[in-house]
Amino acid sequence: MEAIPNLPNYRTNRHTNRPKKQVFKYVNGIAFPIQDGDPAVKERPLASTLRESSNATSLMVGAKPQPKPKAPSGDAATFVKNCNDVLCFYGYFKESVTESALENHRVRKCDIYYYLEDDSIQVNEHKQENSGIPQGTFIRRHQVQKNEDEFFTLDDFDIGASITIYGRTFHVVSCNAATKRYLERTLGRPPVQALPFPADKFEMERVEFMSRETGCDPGARHNIKKNPMKDFAEAKLGNTVNNAGREGFLRFDRKVLRFHAVWDDRGALYGDLQEFKVHYFLTDDTMEVLTVPGANNGRDPYPLLLKR
Repeated sequence: MEAIPNLPNYRTNRHTNRPKKQVFKYVNGIAFPIQDGDPAVKERPLASTLRESSNATSLMVGAKPQPKPKAPSGDAATFVKNCNDVLCFYGYFKESVTESALENHRVRKCDIYYYLEDDSIQVNEHKQENSGIPQGTFIRRHQVQKNEDEFFTLDDFDIGASITIYGRTFHVVSCNAATKRYLERTLGRPPVQALPFPADKFEMERVEFMSRETGCDPGARHNIKKNPMKDFAEAKLGNTVNNAGREGFLRFDRKVLRFHAVWDDRGALYGDLQEFKVHYFLTDDTMEVLTVPGANNGRDPYPLLLKR
């Protein structure tokens, strides 16, 4: 073939594609880059060599096509099987309160998320109204050290267990249904009954106080103070006490109905069709009208047409 001149239609086996060398190897179904001096480079021929040998074999008369090399089969890695699998545990920790005559400790409830993918942990604190404490993400997701030599694993989490993270002891009292099924069916752990949260003395006293002040059931936690002297004076003069406004506030607080409306003023001079949003507040039967600005409508943008 070397003696044939390099002229058109003289050479039959011209390789136009020049692929790059193989730079990955497969271990348990996962691709890893090949390092210099890796024996995997010598064990398996390069992709270009395989492609040239297959082309040469296909030119032979009666030759059968050779199968393409396949990646070795094997079990997937743990972080691949457990990708996006998260376990949720419910727990709490006690925070000491030293400069208060009403309480000596406070119970702070939280959700503990355990990511099976990389054994990382995230702690989110429950949101409580009017607590004065920054709530939300308490501990960001990362692998937490148990001691100097090891990290926390799933073996450390169970209902009734206590976990100390950065000086705070979290007590696990329960978990969600998916986590419970995983612990019992996959890991084979015996079923454990959920534990109740401990009672917070200050929270109970606050609920009772607000119940007396508002005249509603203890489950309501709205900071609505009642003036008993004013109600007594009005009742003494013959006026009936109407609790309709207070009842609406307790039942429909932060509940708003939204309606989409249009104002068709095209019958007037220079009138057009405008869009609005009408908000109806169930708390006190008030409403507001918001404008929906349009593109290039020639009007100055203003947020409110009618204030609440």
